[in-house]
This record gives sequence, C-alpha cells and structure tokens, in this order.
Amino acid sequence: MSGKRYGFLVVIGLAAGLLGGAVAGRLLFSQAVAAQAAPGPSRILTAEEFQLVDEKGTVRAALSMSMGGPGLILFDKGGKFRAVLSLATGEDSPVLSLGDGEGNHRATLALRVNGEPYLALLDKEGKVRISLTVDKEKGPRVALLDRNEQTRAALGTVDLTKVTGTGAIEAQQPVSLVLFDKDEKPIWKAP
Repeated sequence: MSGKRYGFLVVIGLAAGLLGGAVAGRLLFSQAVAAQAAPGPSRILTAEEFQLVDEKGTVRAALSMSMGGPGLILFDKGGKFRAVLSLATGEDSPVLSLGDGEGNHRATLALRVNGEPYLALLDKEGKVRISLTVDKEKGPRVALLDRNEQTRAALGTVDLTKVTGTGAIEAQQPVSLVLFDKDEKPIWKAP
C-alpha cells in the first residue's frame, strides 16, 4: 500500500469516526446533561441507638433510648459497663452511675424527681453501703448501711421521736449522730 493511499484511508477513517460520533450523539443524547453536586452531610441524623466501636469492632460507647429515656453508656476494652449517664424513666431525672472492672454499679449520683441530690456508694453485690442526701426541708444526711442495707449510723437530720415518761413526744435535734442496731432501732445518739 502506498503512502498516499495509507494517508487517505487514515483521513477518511478519522472523518467517518467524527461524523459517526456526532450523529450518534444527536440521536441518543438530545438533551444536555449536567453534573450534579454530591449530597452534603445531613444536619439531622435520627436513630434509636448509635454505637461507637474500636478498631476491633468492640462497642465502647452507646447513645440510645433505652428503658424509656436517653442514655450514654461507656464500656471498657473488654465490653464491660463502666459508666452511664441517663435520664430516669418517665421522670427525666438525671442519673450518673459508675461501674467497676467487673461491670458492677459501684457509685450513683442522681437528682431525685423533687430536685434533691443523692449519692450512693455500693458494694460488689450492688447493695447501698453509704448514702448522702440533701433534703430540701431537713438538710443533709449521711447514712452508713450494713450488708442487708439496714441503716447502722446516720449523721445529719434523722427523724426520731420518742415518748417521754410523761407521755410527751420529744423530737430529735435537727442535726445529730445516731447509731442503730440490726433492726434499725437507735442504740446511741448525740446530741
């Protein structure tokens, strides 16, 4: 094949390709198409639970609607509960609970429905052993409890009244220290 003939075929091939492309473009795509912007991040994300996992896939935190109210739960590397911040069911009272390495609740700080603060320290079985409250009317109170959750000592406002020998009712001092027996009967008090 001669060089002229080869050049002629190349020019004809290019022209036919351009012409075919133009005709096909007109027939197949009669309307112009524009690129659309990729959707941006949503301003609101709605779900009943969100989980945060580590690189191994272990859930380390959960934000959820559980037991009727919102709560944030934190877990250790082994998946054991370590802390929870929530609003108590139906009352919207805030509660912060801390757990030990075995997943047991050991300390709780809360505001009761009436707004009074409450702090409880628990043993490994989950029983309250020390409580601190601040009553709106009576003031602060610290209570030490035995393993059966019976009050054994109380400092602060303790509701005690006794009937004297004359039949009069004598109220306890507003602030006192009281020791109790196993049946929660006072055995010593000051003042």
